[in-house]
Amino acid sequence: MAAPRVDVGAFADGLEKWSPSLSRSAVGKLLGWMSPFNGVLGAKLVDWSDNHCRFRLPNRRRIRNHLGGIHAGALVTLGESVAGLLLLKTFSFKDYRVILKDLNVDYSRQGRGVLTAETTISDEELERIRAGLAQEAQFVPMTTRICREDGEEVAVVRTNWQLKAWDQVRKPSAASETQN
Repeated sequence: MAAPRVDVGAFADGLEKWSPSLSRSAVGKLLGWMSPFNGVLGAKLVDWSDNHCRFRLPNRRRIRNHLGGIHAGALVTLGESVAGLLLLKTFSFKDYRVILKDLNVDYSRQGRGVLTAETTISDEELERIRAGLAQEAQFVPMTTRICREDGEEVAVVRTNWQLKAWDQVRKPSAASETQN
């Protein structure tokens, strides 16, 4: 069963006025509820605006690899989550389907200790996307950098997202739903 369409950005903005730290914590929990796989990471939302998103990931046993570093799968999930959440801040899930089209990761170092993942998007890019959404789906390339506490880069996750108004999304046939 799919999660309901929750306007994460509006929810967070309302809560942010009352308590910024509670807002970030609630959004992190909401992300884990909407996409349960993300909840396994245990990443904490540190900063979130229309143009910027940053998560902090503790090195916990549950997400380590056989060498004691953070598992490559956890790193890719972290990079994808940061970029996706940034898009959900600006483009309401109630109005738009935000879905990953493709992804590429460049690993450069072991992910040891606490890691930070962050991505940004320019005002110009946001305006381009908004202008195009009225006519058709938009593709949004994003880059998330994951670094250790000393600033050493661990990985770069490049994602390409498709944003599309829900009324432009094809409905699956009854036959295809029973096959899943």
